[in-house]
Amino acid sequence: MRKFKALFIVMLKNTFNLLDGRTKRSKLNKFMGLFLVVAFMPTLFSLYMLAKEGLFMLLPIQQEGLVLSLLFIALSSVTFFMSIFLVPAVYYFSKDSETLLALPLKPEEIVLSKFCLSVVYEYLTTFLLAIPVLVAYVQVMNPDVFFYVKVLIILLLSPVVPLAFGAIIIMVIMAFVPFFKNRDLFNYASGFLALAFAIGINVVVGGTASLSQEKLLQMLTEGNNSLLAIFRFMFPNLPFAIQSLVDGSWLSFILFLVITALVVLVFLYISKIVYFIGIIGVNETAAGRKQLNLKAYQKETSTKGALMSYFLKEMRLMIRTPIYLLNNIATAFILPIIFLVSIGGNVGGEEELSTFIKSIDWTNPDLLLMVSFAGLALGLMMSTLNLITPTALSREGSNIFFMKYIPMSYVKQIQAKILSGLVVSFFGILFSLIAAVVILRMHPIVIILILVMSIQGMIFMNYLGMIVDLIRPKLVWEQEAAAVKQNLNAAFTMIPAFALSFLPFLLMKYLPNNWFTVVTIFVLFSFVNWMLIRLTTRMSITKLHELEV
Repeated sequence: MRKFKALFIVMLKNTFNLLDGRTKRSKLNKFMGLFLVVAFMPTLFSLYMLAKEGLFMLLPIQQEGLVLSLLFIALSSVTFFMSIFLVPAVYYFSKDSETLLALPLKPEEIVLSKFCLSVVYEYLTTFLLAIPVLVAYVQVMNPDVFFYVKVLIILLLSPVVPLAFGAIIIMVIMAFVPFFKNRDLFNYASGFLALAFAIGINVVVGGTASLSQEKLLQMLTEGNNSLLAIFRFMFPNLPFAIQSLVDGSWLSFILFLVITALVVLVFLYISKIVYFIGIIGVNETAAGRKQLNLKAYQKETSTKGALMSYFLKEMRLMIRTPIYLLNNIATAFILPIIFLVSIGGNVGGEEELSTFIKSIDWTNPDLLLMVSFAGLALGLMMSTLNLITPTALSREGSNIFFMKYIPMSYVKQIQAKILSGLVVSFFGILFSLIAAVVILRMHPIVIILILVMSIQGMIFMNYLGMIVDLIRPKLVWEQEAAAVKQNLNAAFTMIPAFALSFLPFLLMKYLPNNWFTVVTIFVLFSFVNWMLIRLTTRMSITKLHELEV
């Protein structure tokens, strides 16, 4: 236990840069938490109002437990989904893996310390989603004092079982499927696994709601949170956690703790057997050998240009690193597919919804401003969610010296990094538009208008993200996850993206709904983007020159 405690503390300090001796950034970080809380207040308030209105609707029919049930199902599902990428990055592909193997440590000590570190990773997401919903629940329901004790313990333990399930799956695969030790091959396979899981969750959730009207009415009239029976729980401790909060059952709470502890013990037992088997040789990479004829050799060795070569280097790095694949690229493909599967299925099955969509007149001038703002919001959100440019320099880490030594100007290197963000963002916009066209059957003029406005938002957000990372890159980290998931630069781009996405819709009633307004907005963003491009060019030289190697 003493070795585990020391190892966990060291990992925690390395991950959150507590061992970094530089004092300038530490002074700034004192105010960072307060800044983020204030900045995310609109989003938190929206979750709070949504939960509160839902409770007011469900309370008269005694189904208020649905709010807590949906909350903890969402938390567990998101944690399990993240574990598919987090576990390989933390347990196998982190920089400290080889060092830890050489130390006199037992496998369960290494695994348990990394497991606790993974749980800490997930607390930000857990509490960010849970607090506004629970505040609304407490305000409406006014539970007893024991509710607060139980909900705090349940929140602290909620990531444990999903992470353990994900870790067991990954460990068994790494131990008994030899070719998964090839890092490149594993990254591709894990990406498809995550995509299949995301789609599967939507299919399962959609299936739980498909009840006959008679059965649904019967459950509604029963009251007493009878609708909780329609949910299928993937994790065995989850129904007991929800039951203990809804009904105040101490027996359910004790069962939740017991099942959680048993899952952790099973996880540690399995890891003791398979972890060392899977981690040995894990850093192998494929190197295929093939004979090339003259034509193939000329093709392989042809010059692509410095900018294109650097761009391809950036794309390969993101594709081959699991945590980058999830946070930087997967969103461009997963979100449109989830939207198409979840919404598109309902459109085909719900006659009223299908009739409403068919009745939309896309040539109506009243929709002009709304469609323009929707395109702008699409470009902003798709560009900020992929986190490519806000972490472009941060992902270099200790290899930042590479940018100083190669015979390529700083400006072109930054342009190549921005290009990777623009390309991924564009594909995200394109796939989202395809999904929207399939579902909403939009007019071609509407599609073109959305695409043009989304490109403006895409350029703005990618250059803004690059400027933020030039100002404060996170270069001290031990694991790739820290460069993305524990990087506050993402917050500095997400906050303006959320504001610029929602603010125009609030101001829409004060603006004239005509082409002149649309053209004015387009010209305004074009000017702002031009200024950002010039600013990025200047900062590329000065900021990279100031960076310490």
